[in-house]
Amino acid sequence: MFWILYLFIFIEFVSSTKLAPTLGEQILRRSQNAGTKVGITCFIQDGQKPIVFEWFKNDELILANHHHHKYQIDSDYDTSHLTIANLDQTDAANYSCKVRNDHGFDSQTTNLIVKGLSFFPRLKRIQFLLIKMSYLKYFLLLCCLKFQLIWANSPKLNQFLSNHSQKNGTKFALFCLVQDGQKPFIFEWRFNDQLLKFSPDYRIDTFNDDQSQLTIAKLNPKHSGTYSCIARNDFGFDKQSTHLIVTGLRIFIV
Repeated sequence: MFWILYLFIFIEFVSSTKLAPTLGEQILRRSQNAGTKVGITCFIQDGQKPIVFEWFKNDELILANHHHHKYQIDSDYDTSHLTIANLDQTDAANYSCKVRNDHGFDSQTTNLIVKGLSFFPRLKRIQFLLIKMSYLKYFLLLCCLKFQLIWANSPKLNQFLSNHSQKNGTKFALFCLVQDGQKPFIFEWRFNDQLLKFSPDYRIDTFNDDQSQLTIAKLNPKHSGTYSCIARNDFGFDKQSTHLIVTGLRIFIV
């Protein structure tokens, strides 16, 4: 009987070392205001390395070095981030992340909708109109404008999926991006409303002053729960949360 168990373990071990890449879940549709920043994250939850990442806009390959003023792509061995700064109507499109290794590929697509006008074009029109207004209206508008500036400068985070379901033993990552707001920002991560501190289970990386990533290298059932990213500055804060469910059972040889 024991040889059957060993056979199953051996098959699982062989299959786990020759896996096509599997991407983690991401939001399939985003809607953001013009003038803000958007970030799309692509991470490998399972699969054999090395892995190659590619990003596409409406099926056209994005070459970051040819669009350095618009797109930024940051990749490591199992995660890739596409950042688009200062959105305008031409950025509305389908953005796809494709990953490949020697055993297969996977892809995910996010539909980005850009709505409204950025704040700064509106500000220029307001300044033009002020010339033709009375002092009283000018004063009232300045008060409203000051309030709008304060409101606009509080952090605005990218939207999280409300729920994630992922297999035991795979990798999990959450990417937290401030798409609008006044620097500097302070990030904090929470698990079931408890502040996440240094732990061998978690890795927290903050970069570019407005982005933070939480990574769990190998999920197990105790990681099921609600994860929150909070970003603060002098004008306020924003919070995004997702509920993670760890499912299934995988057998590994140690």
